[in-house]
Amino acid sequence: MTVVTRKPLAILVAVGVVALVANFVYPFVWYSPAIDGRVIDATTGRPVPGAVVLMTWEKTGIQGTTLGVVAIEEVAASESGEFHIPAWGPRISFHGTVKDGQPTTRVLHRDYAPLAFFNTSPIASGHDPRFIRIPYHHDDKPIALSAPATAVDEEVAALAAFVSTMWFAYAGKQCEWTHAQRSLAIIDDMRTSLQGTTDSGRLDEVMPLDLVRKQGNCESQR
Repeated sequence: MTVVTRKPLAILVAVGVVALVANFVYPFVWYSPAIDGRVIDATTGRPVPGAVVLMTWEKTGIQGTTLGVVAIEEVAASESGEFHIPAWGPRISFHGTVKDGQPTTRVLHRDYAPLAFFNTSPIASGHDPRFIRIPYHHDDKPIALSAPATAVDEEVAALAAFVSTMWFAYAGKQCEWTHAQRSLAIIDDMRTSLQGTTDSGRLDEVMPLDLVRKQGNCESQR
């Protein structure tokens, strides 16, 4: 009598399951080179010392859902308008991928209109596609800041649009705002200066800084 064994089939199924799980569990490793740049006045070409440069590398899920940030870096420009974002990595992620257009760069100064833009360099990988380098395209030319809008409603709209890119800080899930305190302080100063000057409800989209600071148990990270 011949006995049919199912062990080979069971082994094949087990191998398949392990491979499938490994595909989801095996991490991506992200890293970024150092970024150097300069902030200038768009009209005069002169440096803008003290301009705050905030960069974030945001992560997204399979369906495009934002999952959080891989890295946050905030620095102030020197007297010559120059700034330096240090290299970071490796940062390990077991799910999601860095979004296209990262890092998002934001530049703030109390005397200028807020500016935000995306990176245009494609994300690059080496021999192993899970070890991914994120190049930066804009470090070969200065960042030019323009004067604020002359119409108050336009200034409010510009501030509200800028704040929409700061979702990671206002969500407060992992105390991310503690890494962007200079940017948030400037935004709050702008919001305060515009209060009472317009009937536009868009100013309500800008959360006051004291409410941002109350999010989560972040006191130890300040």
